[in-house]
Amino acid sequence: QDYYHQSDHKPKVFGMTASPVIRKGVSSNLDCEVQFTELEKLLNAKVVPIFWLYKIYAVADRAEIELCAPSAKEVDRYYDPKTVCFKDLSEELGFLHSEYDALITTLQNKPNYQNKESDEIAKESQRRLSNSSAKILYCIDDIGLLCASEVTKIYIERGQRTGWLKKASDATNIQSVANSSFLLAEISALHLKFFE
Repeated sequence: QDYYHQSDHKPKVFGMTASPVIRKGVSSNLDCEVQFTELEKLLNAKVVPIFWLYKIYAVADRAEIELCAPSAKEVDRYYDPKTVCFKDLSEELGFLHSEYDALITTLQNKPNYQNKESDEIAKESQRRLSNSSAKILYCIDDIGLLCASEVTKIYIERGQRTGWLKKASDATNIQSVANSSFLLAEISALHLKFFE
């Protein structure tokens, strides 16, 4: 707003989809006026909603406006229930989740990892594993294999970018670092195996 050019002629904004009329706290024409005034200040424009066009310009023939701004036509689409079921794949993913969750617990219970920081790392890793597994399962059950595959790719890319997914070779390179860092590296390698 600091850089707006001052002008008496403001552009007009017609028929907005995110209309301030359909908004919380708007219960009367006065509320609408306040919302429109705020919007006009923000946009440095004159807001003219479609329903006001009828009142302001008093169009006798609605067809004239329909040519410029046709009303939306609702179409209902009904889909058949899904014909392909991936229950065996869902069960296998659930089994893998349990297996990798147990591996994280086994790593956590090793004598060299008995400290508070290692516990927090293991809990966070189990939480990430549960969340990602649940989202992939949702995709398999409700959306389909292609989406599940894409979600898995996204998790792998994001995990490698943020550092919570590392290859096993990367984990052994960190062996000289503190025990908790090595635990994190081992768990990262486990996560990557799970996604692969």
